[in-house]
Amino acid sequence: MRPLKLYPLSDYTLKIALLEDDPIILQDIKSMLVSLGHSVVATYRSGEEFLAEYQFIRCDLFILDIELYGKKSGVDVAEEIQKSRSVPLIYLTSYSDDETVTNILKTDPYGFILKPARAEHLRISINIAYYKFLSDKRIRESEQRYQSIVKTLPLMLARFNPVNDTVTFCNDNFKDHFFDPFDKVHADFFDKMSDLGFEDLIDIFSSLNRVSNVTIKEYAIVSNGVTGHFKVICQALYDSDGGLFEYQFLCEDISEVRERERKIRDYSSELDKKIRELKCLYSISNILQNNRNISKMLQRVVDEISLAMSNPYNVSSCVEYGVDSFYSYNFFSSSANFTHPIIVRGSIVGQIHLHVEKNQERDDLFQKGELDLLITVSEMISKMLEKTEAEIQLKKLEKEIIMTSEREKQNLGHELHDGIGQILTGASFILKSLEKKLQKEATVPQELFDVVDLIKDATSRCRRLSKGLVPVSYSNETFVYLVEQLLHSTKEFYNITFELSMPENFDLKNSFVKSQLFRIVQEAVNNTVKHAQASKITLILEDEKEWVRLAVSDNGVARAVKGKDPGLGMNIMKYRADLIGAHFDIIMEENIGTTVVVRLPGDMVVYGQN
Repeated sequence: MRPLKLYPLSDYTLKIALLEDDPIILQDIKSMLVSLGHSVVATYRSGEEFLAEYQFIRCDLFILDIELYGKKSGVDVAEEIQKSRSVPLIYLTSYSDDETVTNILKTDPYGFILKPARAEHLRISINIAYYKFLSDKRIRESEQRYQSIVKTLPLMLARFNPVNDTVTFCNDNFKDHFFDPFDKVHADFFDKMSDLGFEDLIDIFSSLNRVSNVTIKEYAIVSNGVTGHFKVICQALYDSDGGLFEYQFLCEDISEVRERERKIRDYSSELDKKIRELKCLYSISNILQNNRNISKMLQRVVDEISLAMSNPYNVSSCVEYGVDSFYSYNFFSSSANFTHPIIVRGSIVGQIHLHVEKNQERDDLFQKGELDLLITVSEMISKMLEKTEAEIQLKKLEKEIIMTSEREKQNLGHELHDGIGQILTGASFILKSLEKKLQKEATVPQELFDVVDLIKDATSRCRRLSKGLVPVSYSNETFVYLVEQLLHSTKEFYNITFELSMPENFDLKNSFVKSQLFRIVQEAVNNTVKHAQASKITLILEDEKEWVRLAVSDNGVARAVKGKDPGLGMNIMKYRADLIGAHFDIIMEENIGTTVVVRLPGDMVVYGQN
């Protein structure tokens, strides 16, 4: 409660009703009240006269004599007033004996003035009475607010005497939930509460003291097969002198709260399970899309399956594919509790299993969502295997086509070199011989010289084509040597400079990989010569631990416009890179040139002796 703010008495103008049987004293007191700044709104000499009109009187304070005309005394009048009004009372009397004082106190007055009254006495008595009345009013309002809160509060509240355990107060919620302690027949508070399930309340209250005067505890009480949850606050109340005067019992029914918490836990658990399943499916999807090695892929899949289970320490997984088996990281030997086939193009090629640890109940470990997850994963593996097997067959076919193309190129190169090239060479010798004969006998026609030059040019072109189609053996020569021969030949025929930065002992383990990488370099060089109008070609090879980076750059004009098809040559280079498991990229910058980048897995590379 806020402290009462005191104002000077002159700031108050109180409306006062005055009851006095002596007219002289009545007039004298009225004059003094007016001189003190108050107004006298009504004066009466008899109690009956006042009671007939007092309901219509609006005043802030009553001053009444104990002895009035008529049968009604001032005490009788005060009792009638207090039945319907809350207005401070000050008594006037010539008597101060014990009996008079006792009668006055019964009406709870705010002051007592002995006659003859003086202005100073009136001022002090009115001041004290009015301030006390205002203070009491605030206390009453606070108590009313407290009672209103207690009545409407969803708490069960009871207060009782710590000496005899007699209940002094309880609200309606306490009565509705437990019992009415004010009934004529009721059990002792602690006995009754113990019967209801609050067994140790007496021990809790006994342990309270001034330092630890509050204890909070939760009870789970079963009634008619239903469990209710209650939060109980036990409190000891002490007065200003440190004396214990009351115990307070506060109880809140938190059954709905606990039920909501249980549902939230269930929902959270279900959400966690769904998140694990989604993460599992997402991870497995990435594994299946980005891993070309079936064995590594299936091994990672079984580990992801076990992590998605509700009890990963009690459930392990296994995938059988063909003659191979792949076990999860936590695998333990037991009979499979759940199995689902892996089907590729209508045929069963394997199975996926879930294993449960011994002495574990299946129903506690497998939920429908988890089994659905296993079926989904099985279907994903089936589709992946079908796609992978098709890709493997396609790669084999593509490799055969490439090899056939290489053989045809070699045949064509040999035909150009050994067939057409030889014929052109022979024709060149014959024309030379004819040229010498004609020079001895007559003037040689210019057309003959032109034919000789054309045959020379055709022979040169035929040799260049045959060298491009039939390089030296991939298996007998190193990759560095092949590239150097290509660049020297390019410089000789096209008068273009080059820069080569490559370890001399660099080579490739597989002749097929070597041939495809060489063809990529050859295509990049040919494109530069034909389209880039470049004066220089730079070839750099760098070791990046897990990868080897090969870059072929020129200083010519970029050969493609953004958004357009880069052309057949570029697509063939990318195709060859995919065929050997390499990453391929083309960087084109206007006024700077074009760079072809191939990143080859490091395990395909070998460094030999210089």
